[in-house]
Amino acid sequence: MPASCSDRHHDPCRTGHVIDTNVLLLAHYPPPQEWWHCSLTCIEWLEKMREKLEKDPKECLLLDTTYLILKEYNHHFQSAHRRSGAGVPVQSVAFQFIKWIYQHQGNDQVIAKVPIVVNEAGGTPIAIVPFDMPPGFDNSDRKFLAVALAWPHLAMIHNATDTDWNLVEAWIAQTEGIELHQLCPESVNPPSAPPP
Repeated sequence: MPASCSDRHHDPCRTGHVIDTNVLLLAHYPPPQEWWHCSLTCIEWLEKMREKLEKDPKECLLLDTTYLILKEYNHHFQSAHRRSGAGVPVQSVAFQFIKWIYQHQGNDQVIAKVPIVVNEAGGTPIAIVPFDMPPGFDNSDRKFLAVALAWPHLAMIHNATDTDWNLVEAWIAQTEGIELHQLCPESVNPPSAPPP
């Protein structure tokens, strides 16, 4: 009998997944032609990830207790219904994944919320990580790294097209308990930017 969300308390999560927002965006908005392959990869990956999170009690999605990640997800997807007339698929795999997060965010055995430290001195909340970030690393991506660092087990950061992860890829490879998964390695150094 397949595992269900209600069965997960028998075997706590050991691998946490941190999903950069660009993965969801590439699976949601119709991309330029040169991004189709990466977009399809993200769509297929999100479908499999959702199934894994629902069935495998050792896997869970990671969010932060300050809701920075969820707020960023929501910022990009809350207007999807209003923009559907412009060709945005409101029933896309990514949009359904966001709905799934909201439906399950109260189940801490499916979605684990990790405490992180946030600096709000400048008006824009920026997650604090315990080392100096290299120049060029997007401050808004610090929250994903901070969550991965705070998770006590294996944390996997999933990225599609953000090139700033290249700046810390070598460091992550040498850090125990964190892995970086590049869904579209051929697009990490793209000739043009992905859709907003």
